[in-house]
Amino acid sequence: MELLPTVHEGATVRAMEKKGIRTEKGEFNRWIRATNAVIRDIKKKIALLFDWIAEAKAELAKPQAPNLVSLLNAYYTQRKAGAYSQKGKISNLKEMNETFNYLRANGIYNLEDLESRVNEHSSTTESLKKTLDGQTARMKEIKQLYDSSAAFQNLKPVYDGLQKIKFEKPRAKYKAEHEAELIQFYAARRKLTGEFPDGKVDMKKLSDEYDELEQAHETTYGEFKAVRDDLHRLWKVKSCVDTAARFNERTEEQKLQNRPQTRQKKEELSR
Repeated sequence: MELLPTVHEGATVRAMEKKGIRTEKGEFNRWIRATNAVIRDIKKKIALLFDWIAEAKAELAKPQAPNLVSLLNAYYTQRKAGAYSQKGKISNLKEMNETFNYLRANGIYNLEDLESRVNEHSSTTESLKKTLDGQTARMKEIKQLYDSSAAFQNLKPVYDGLQKIKFEKPRAKYKAEHEAELIQFYAARRKLTGEFPDGKVDMKKLSDEYDELEQAHETTYGEFKAVRDDLHRLWKVKSCVDTAARFNERTEEQKLQNRPQTRQKKEELSR
């Protein structure tokens, strides 16, 4: 999944931003960078969770391996045993209730359910990214049309001056003297004509559309943050399961070491 591209700011905008003067392009690029940070975090969490799920499924497939709920119960039982203060016990109980309520509310009872949830987030992220791509591309187009409209208005007197010259020689001289301005004018006119084929340039319509896109951007960004927040909850579940699994491994190793046959073998080896 590619990140959203920023817009070219130019030397003038960068100089203004450096002085602390906030510009439209600067604000737009700040929003893009903030959105990309959320997207990167989501992508990283999804990839890590998928890797962990694959490992955990392999582990839980082993004979007599505890399931997801059992591991979480073991984790909170261990936490409860290690809590000495009443405040700590209450905090652990609250966290346990929140975790199990979250899992029940989202229908997560095993690793397959958890994997399905991460898959949903992956698909949602892809869909949101496509939406953002479309919104961002159109916002950039509108900004370019703003620039084209300004260039058209500023350079129209130069173009009008050319139209007033009827004779070929002075006309050629004028065109040579104002070549750069005329090239910019024609480019701006083509851009505006492409957006408004009837020649009626409606900048208010574009401004209203841009405002709507900004609101849509905020909504989409909020959906991205909701996905990220839920992935953080799933990451907490992962951490609890990992802790419980390590505790179970240590417990099993201790049991194995304390078996009479194991002790006897150790004694024989030490002779």
